[in-house]
Amino acid sequence: MESYVWRDRKIANSSRELDRQYRLTKQTLAMHHSLRDYYRSLATFAEIILLAASVVFLLTTFADSSFYSMLGLSTELSKIILGLVAAATFLSSLILLLLDWPGKAASHKDSAERWFLVLVLFRDMRLEDGTWPMGLENKLSTAYADVCKNTVDIPDKKFNALKAQYHAK
Repeated sequence: MESYVWRDRKIANSSRELDRQYRLTKQTLAMHHSLRDYYRSLATFAEIILLAASVVFLLTTFADSSFYSMLGLSTELSKIILGLVAAATFLSSLILLLLDWPGKAASHKDSAERWFLVLVLFRDMRLEDGTWPMGLENKLSTAYADVCKNTVDIPDKKFNALKAQYHAK
């Protein structure tokens, strides 16, 4: 029986180990898809809110003093509030740049694509009776180890919830 080293552990290339890797490949792929969608949704929602806020604040800068009076605010107080809220919007946009939700969505998309290729390899190699052909254990285990090493990790804080979501499907 051959073996390989993965994350400083020696693991036997047995049929049971290949079954485990196959199961984890499907789970990890689903997790990366969920994280891709999650970060993409966050980024889209935040961008829409920021754009809408920017348009509203831009339009109110051209408003007449009668507009502020209609809202029950003095012109001076309105301009101070407008300036503070516009500064808060700008600060929010800087924070969103640091959070980099579109970048996180892209890295999870890339990871999902890589995990999908490994899943296809496993599916193509698996026999109809659910067993693994002799002699391909090293190839499958190496592909699994490589994708583990070369993709972004699932965040620890999100792992249990994503695993539960996967098993609920």
